Amino acid sequence: MKIPAEIPVDDDGYFDRQCPDEQCHALFKILFADWKDKISDAEVYCPICRRVASATEWNTAEQSKYIEKVALAYMKGRIDRVLEADARRFNASQSPQGFFSLSLSYRPGARPVLVPPAAAEVMRQNHECDSCHCHYASIGAAFFCPCCGTNSAEKTFRAYLDAAEKTIRSIPLIRESLTLNAEKDAAQDTCRLVLENTQLSLIGALQHYVESLYSRLPSPPPARRNVFLNLKESSLLWKTAIGRDYKDLIGPSDYAELNRFFQQRHLIAHKNGFVDEDYIRKSGDTTYAVSQRLVISEVSMVRLLQLIRELAEKLAREIHS
Repeated sequence: MKIPAEIPVDDDGYFDRQCPDEQCHALFKILFADWKDKISDAEVYCPICRRVASATEWNTAEQSKYIEKVALAYMKGRIDRVLEADARRFNASQSPQGFFSLSLSYRPGARPVLVPPAAAEVMRQNHECDSCHCHYASIGAAFFCPCCGTNSAEKTFRAYLDAAEKTIRSIPLIRESLTLNAEKDAAQDTCRLVLENTQLSLIGALQHYVESLYSRLPSPPPARRNVFLNLKESSLLWKTAIGRDYKDLIGPSDYAELNRFFQQRHLIAHKNGFVDEDYIRKSGDTTYAVSQRLVISEVSMVRLLQLIRELAEKLAREIHS
């Protein structure tokens, strides 16, 4: 049985999707026309982690609940009509000459109210695949086309840096707006999380971009998984591959500063931001004591952006020269 269900799209015609991988669950959008005309029923790719799954596996939690309500309302309507017809047949079969007669009535109950899931927040970046021209959107970086799986890291990298810069510059406005509508502490916590997530995402975007550049080398030395999240180890890889490491490209002082940001990223991701002895030893950052918590500021994130742009541009020149 096929049950018709219309899933809402946003004002630009984009369709909310969510990665089914439990470790990812990334939210993104696909132009609905491309979902119908270009996406394969057998294979859809997550633009963030490249998980592959059939087209039926990408509903958001809200869409799944909505589809369940549509199906329930549809089946309830079918049952209503069947029971009404049975009641009419039963009543027609009763003889008006009998000593007594029976009648049967059925009143349909209230059907579930179908409230379409609210459109997700408008994604901050729109993408078009260079290979198949599928249109999709994401919050933050996206690296793979959901239609064909093409790695689009290089194309989206610069767009992501621009979007991240806008987010950082907007922190004062975000803080002011939240303070007016919520408690001051809640506003401060939200801004802190935005900045910490921005730091994680910026270094993640650099990781994927550098991986893409490294894969273009004619015969690069083997690289272990996630090696480009380790600044020291990945720098040595580039030294072996092209004869120049990160210190050669951006200078020892900038390298030391970037290393501190990478070590902070590790604390945020794995230690909830609490400083340990390893951080102080590996970063050389003596402004913190063990058990203190990192404080990420707008100024430091602007500086991280500058360092990432500088390193990425100089690596790209090495590859294209």
